[in-house]
Amino acid sequence: MTVPQILKRLSISLCLTCISTGIFASPAKMSSVKELMQVSQIDDLLRQSLTELSPYYDKQAEQIILNITKSTTLNDKERQAATQLSQLMRDSSTQIISNPKTQQAIEDIYLKTYTEEEVQASIKFLKTPEGQSITRKNAKMMGELSEYMMRTGQEMFNDAKTRDTFQEKMMAIIAPLIVDKKKPSQE
Repeated sequence: MTVPQILKRLSISLCLTCISTGIFASPAKMSSVKELMQVSQIDDLLRQSLTELSPYYDKQAEQIILNITKSTTLNDKERQAATQLSQLMRDSSTQIISNPKTQQAIEDIYLKTYTEEEVQASIKFLKTPEGQSITRKNAKMMGELSEYMMRTGQEMFNDAKTRDTFQEKMMAIIAPLIVDKKKPSQE
């Protein structure tokens, strides 16, 4: 058998394997998804991410107060308001992740994303010491990544030109809605 013939047979075998895997893959089961969520410690991951975002909430709250008061530094009263605003943002985020609808949304995303075989493979891996270590590190990594993204977004928004451009684009989107609201009803 020549090399091209071997490659042709190998290609056909690989294609048939891929097709048969797709045909025989079964939808994920809710019980498996719940187990995967438990071993992946998704709730802990979300809570850890919120904890790691605390400095961002503090900075964002301070920036909001500075923007509202048109100040360059916070006085004691403004600092206290920023602290309260930061806590409000944390509490709101905690409410979102604690909401049963969020849990259901996560389950639905898992169900539509993974096959039962993939869920089982993930569970098997996550029960290993390496899988457990990766799960713990993912929480820290996601917190750091979220903080970076939010910090970078805030830095971009603090740039006057970027902020003005954003506000112009936002107003171009919103302005027609405001005009429509002011028109007398055509009913």
